[in-house]
Amino acid sequence: MKSNLIRLSLFALICLMSVATVMATPACPGDPYATTYVAGNALPPSSYVCDLGTLEFSNFTYSSVAVSPTTVQVVPITTPGFEGLSFNGPYGVGKNGQPTSEDVFVAFTVTALQGQLTDIHIDLSNVNATGTGLVDYTEQFCNLNGTCQLEVYKPGTSLSTSIDLVNTALGAPQTSLNITKDISLTAGSNGTASMSGFDNYYSHSAVPEPRTVSILLVGGFLGIVAFMKRRQAVRS
Repeated sequence: MKSNLIRLSLFALICLMSVATVMATPACPGDPYATTYVAGNALPPSSYVCDLGTLEFSNFTYSSVAVSPTTVQVVPITTPGFEGLSFNGPYGVGKNGQPTSEDVFVAFTVTALQGQLTDIHIDLSNVNATGTGLVDYTEQFCNLNGTCQLEVYKPGTSLSTSIDLVNTALGAPQTSLNITKDISLTAGSNGTASMSGFDNYYSHSAVPEPRTVSILLVGGFLGIVAFMKRRQAVRS
């Protein structure tokens, strides 16, 4: 009896340690600058990982000559079932001493810890282009099998769009997506272009979360251990 009790106790302890390790991933912080996610403009992707609701974000890359990551805020979108990240910065060309062109590259991986990703939502905020000014926004999303789709927008004003993954080259909801974004602003010969931010948020379906299942299993084993202890105490 004592041997079985020891085995169960050890098993429960291992499960608790595993769950604690999984749950150690930090929540995505409130409104830090992009330097929290990447080390300067360095490539390849950083090792920073954070969770937002039931989504996990990792493999961040940020690159821009004109717009430093120290000036770009990464703001979480926390609506349950529609979590995501917004990248807000001083994106502008063609006036008040601004450069005549800017290019910003952002990449990351988004993974559903619960259910699957079903839709990608893209927002471009406070877009303004005058004269020969132009805003180019390109987004590519790829699944783990390497199937990709490219979306290209040239908005003159703010943009809000939704992409249903069932109706894309991916053909179905996905557990994980590699996202790459390229934002180009050009003033041209006589114009301006600006925007205050760009974001993604993701619709996702719900199934029992592995972490929750693990916690329930550990709770069940601890209950068995407690019961056997009580039973042993009664017998003795």
